[in-house]
Amino acid sequence: MKIFKKFTLVFFTVLTLVLILTCCKNDNINNKEKKIKIVTTIFPEYDFVRQLTNGVKDVEVKNLTPFGVDVHCFEPTPKNIIEVKESNLFVYVGGETEVWVKKILNSSEKDENSSISLLEILNFKDSEKKDEHVWTSLLNCMKIVKKLKEKLCEINPENKNSYEENCENYLKELKGLHEEFKEVVLNKKRDILVFADRFAFSHFVKDYGLKYVSPYLGCSSEEEVSSKKIAEIVKMVKENKIPVILKLEQGNSSVAKEIAKETGAVVKNFNSCHNCTEEEFKKGETFLGLFKRNLKTLKEAVGLL
Repeated sequence: MKIFKKFTLVFFTVLTLVLILTCCKNDNINNKEKKIKIVTTIFPEYDFVRQLTNGVKDVEVKNLTPFGVDVHCFEPTPKNIIEVKESNLFVYVGGETEVWVKKILNSSEKDENSSISLLEILNFKDSEKKDEHVWTSLLNCMKIVKKLKEKLCEINPENKNSYEENCENYLKELKGLHEEFKEVVLNKKRDILVFADRFAFSHFVKDYGLKYVSPYLGCSSEEEVSSKKIAEIVKMVKENKIPVILKLEQGNSSVAKEIAKETGAVVKNFNSCHNCTEEEFKKGETFLGLFKRNLKTLKEAVGLL
């Protein structure tokens, strides 16, 4: 009888533990299913979504391009493809650099409402899509952030108030930085910028009415620069006494160094904000933080420092 009681006690104890573990497991599965999964392709998109979802529970944001990697060289892994297919919202640029995106979207038969491109948000015509670096314009960023907020409210209406509040606060920061750049340009002593690297700033210079020269037509790393073109820029830099030569943060500095050597100008990074390093991210770097670095550089380039 005692053996039977002991057996019964052990049986019910084990049964109780199994039930508890099963419930916990089911809860974990349910929590995973409840999570809103958002996948982005580049750091600006990632940080926009991160700012909009700040403080909101059960939202998972994944950026596909690893920190420190040039986005032009990125190729998705099989795991990345699965992450895109399973996401509630997929945010991408939509230009020639991301030709792989179309293949994934076509193969996954993803709902149109669960993916959005930056070029679609801005409703650019084909003639305006030559420079896909639309995030180098803070005015474009404001439009993008507003649209992303709307998408988040659609897929997760329970947190609509949080998204709207975060959006309002972030738009103030974007507008504030835009005003700082406008102030610099208003007081400029020269308006020609020399980009001795792949050119990714047509939207930026357009916003502030700045002129520029570059030996490159765009951001293609395969484009070759002729010695004649470099000589023309060297002459222009000397004639206009331009003190600063600009290059991308991840760019090839050989052309910039060559022009600087011939002219005595100083080479400075102008951040395209494509990405940040893992170390920068761990220290809390943001899109606005990267963009703001250009403020001092612009002051130097237009003769205010």
